[in-house]
Amino acid sequence: MRNRCTARLRAASCCVAVLLPGAAAFAGPADIVPRGSIAYDLMGSLASGGSLPGLSLRDFFRGDRLYTRAEFADFVRRLRRGLTEDSARANILPADSTALLALETEFAAELGGIALPRGDRPVAVRVTGAFKARALTDPDAGSGIGRVSVILPVGRDGYAALAGGNFRNEWYDESAPRKGGYPLIETAFIRVNGRALDVSVGRMPLRWGPGYVGGMLLSDDSPSLPQIRVEKIFRLPGTLGRRVGPLRFEQFDAQFFEDDIPGALPDARGTRRYLLGRRIETNGEGRFSFSAGEAFKSTRLPDPIFANLLPFFVYQNSWTESSRRRTFAFLASGALPDTGWLNYLADINLSYRADARRTSLYADLLLDDVQAPDGFNLGNPTPRKIGGQVGVYAPDLGGLGGKVALRLEFATIDAGTYANASLPVAYDQNGVSLGHPSGPNAEVYFGRLDVAATSKLKLALEGTLRRRKDRSEPAPKTDRLGLYATYALRRGAFVGARFEHLQTENGAVTASSDRAELNLGIGF
Repeated sequence: MRNRCTARLRAASCCVAVLLPGAAAFAGPADIVPRGSIAYDLMGSLASGGSLPGLSLRDFFRGDRLYTRAEFADFVRRLRRGLTEDSARANILPADSTALLALETEFAAELGGIALPRGDRPVAVRVTGAFKARALTDPDAGSGIGRVSVILPVGRDGYAALAGGNFRNEWYDESAPRKGGYPLIETAFIRVNGRALDVSVGRMPLRWGPGYVGGMLLSDDSPSLPQIRVEKIFRLPGTLGRRVGPLRFEQFDAQFFEDDIPGALPDARGTRRYLLGRRIETNGEGRFSFSAGEAFKSTRLPDPIFANLLPFFVYQNSWTESSRRRTFAFLASGALPDTGWLNYLADINLSYRADARRTSLYADLLLDDVQAPDGFNLGNPTPRKIGGQVGVYAPDLGGLGGKVALRLEFATIDAGTYANASLPVAYDQNGVSLGHPSGPNAEVYFGRLDVAATSKLKLALEGTLRRRKDRSEPAPKTDRLGLYATYALRRGAFVGARFEHLQTENGAVTASSDRAELNLGIGF
């Protein structure tokens, strides 16, 4: 019997493998690096010191431009060559070695999981800083922004990071009334990459997906969350494993607090909130990449060990008394009477690298509140609440050596998506969406063009249009156009100018404003 089962498994593996492209055909995801990531601090600091030829502080300054994880991995490879192979820099500065260690640890998956052997490379505390003084036509926007970070090495493959500042004011204005509602310190964590698992503990940003405006399942508009995160790279056995290539698993448990809502269901009362998420994604070198993820926000977390082991929709059903499919009810030490304690969402990403210049096409599909699996029964219909996002990114448009980059993106989100009949588990953090920043009932058109006019002058044109998907439902309408220019005075200093036009319509209220800015940025 055992031999017959093994043979069937092998046959099924071969059948699936036949449908897949060549060996290691699937690439890593085209994820955007969160704006709050310590990687921007480190890259900006290293570029200021001349470790990244052709790049300077302004290329990594907060909010000016976002990069993918693959692009950051390329930057790390350039750093390796510059810091270890250049005879003029044979003796690596201890602080530079610490920065390189942290970046290798953070992007180990994209680097193939193989860090540069440290050997006897000296390490030391790395302190970075980036500041911008601004002269604006809008006095409410503030006269300056900045962020300071401290990075310490931890063992051979780990680091600790602490960072704070008001860097979010770089891109939030009157269209986003969240400005000022963020903690001064949003980054404080320790990460260690081990043989069994890569583990991160502390407060750090969350963002999944290739969308530039934001991820569908997890974005970084909301403040970063205290969490425990684990990651693991592995391979499937046999032919299927060779065809698919390496896979990467990621899971986190986060916690935060919101105001109690007196009218909520009894099992949704209280101030404590839990946010759990997991995904599995391809991590090879091919043209296609794929990831599937799920997340939930809840007011209770009974038997948390099973929440981390079982599929989330199975956990929700098994620990809810009103559910008809309590498959693992025998494991529950106690169940909750209804589904008002948990809001479940699922997400699928697919991207395709079209050419050697890394032009990529990507798509992101979000499924919200489908009461899985009960929500698919015809006898128990639920309103459709889904979101989708498609885009194209050409980092080297026209083959000009990266001097011109273009991104076009479109997102559509049904009315009611992210919301929930049980208000405490609506998919937000104190009113700020945990998913796509546009929120529900939206169609969003986005475009950005980056041009390196000279070795020192860079220009960017960016536009966003937000429309109501369902005109019978209330939702804001927004037009935003921005033009940016920066000129590098030296590697660690730049001057810049910005012009933004914003027009909003929310119900019967329409507002229009223009903002101009001159700025001076410095960093170390």
